[in-house]
Amino acid sequence: MNGLYKSAKKEAPPRNQFVDSAVRLFASGFYAGYVPAMPGTAGALLGILVYMTTLLKMNLKPLELFFIYLVLYLIGSFICTLALEVFTEADQSLIVVDKILGGMIAVTAFAPAVWTHAWPRLATAFLIYRLWEIAKFFPLKNVEKLPKGFGVMSDDVVGALIALLITFYIPESLWDNLGWSVPPSPK
Repeated sequence: MNGLYKSAKKEAPPRNQFVDSAVRLFASGFYAGYVPAMPGTAGALLGILVYMTTLLKMNLKPLELFFIYLVLYLIGSFICTLALEVFTEADQSLIVVDKILGGMIAVTAFAPAVWTHAWPRLATAFLIYRLWEIAKFFPLKNVEKLPKGFGVMSDDVVGALIALLITFYIPESLWDNLGWSVPPSPK
């Protein structure tokens, strides 16, 4: 046997520039991830905006929302897996598709027509979600260890669910005690 077989390495196929560009577009949340200094925050705010301008107005049932989020999670995991190959390690903070879904989930129970304290709750949900996700409090560090794009997406989904539970299931009386009484919106 000659040395040809020992030194032959399997080369990666050439990258498709169109696919790479599409991955950059979607993974960065239509370039929201390119916002300087706070790309994750920009992605989360974009997620809240998407929720409020589309899903909230559709009056979806909880099961319908669950399936929409599940599909977005699976698509996002696939995109993140590809993005981990496209972006250099230094550029991986540009990936915000996970933050977009996290922002949407964190404010899922937002109902301005029902709650007196809806806007403070929305702001609190956003802040708790970002704090939890940035600090990687338990269990996010463990969840982040899932393989490839699933780890990227899952820590944000879990952080958003924690923010949702903390914020939207605090009794109304506690919000009143915080002095955040806001008159109900006119019908």
